Amino acid sequence: MTFPKRSGRLSGIGANGSTWAVDWEYKGDTFHNQWQSYRSRKEPGIETKTSHVYDDPGRYTVVAKVIDILGNDTTKTLVIEVH
Repeated sequence: MTFPKRSGRLSGIGANGSTWAVDWEYKGDTFHNQWQSYRSRKEPGIETKTSHVYDDPGRYTVVAKVIDILGNDTTKTLVIEVH
């Protein structure tokens, strides 16, 4: 997947999840929650689109994690090239 210079976008995965989190620069060891959206009783909606601006061009591994109301999680890993 290739993005325009210094930007990255993820959308749509996990629209039914309770928590949606992204690690924009995954290094292969620990997931670092750099962005998240979650449902609450007060705010039942959840944001399913996000974007990120990278400081430098290069190859990045992005991980998106979705956790449903029962605690089941799904993880999607994307390798992107930023020009």
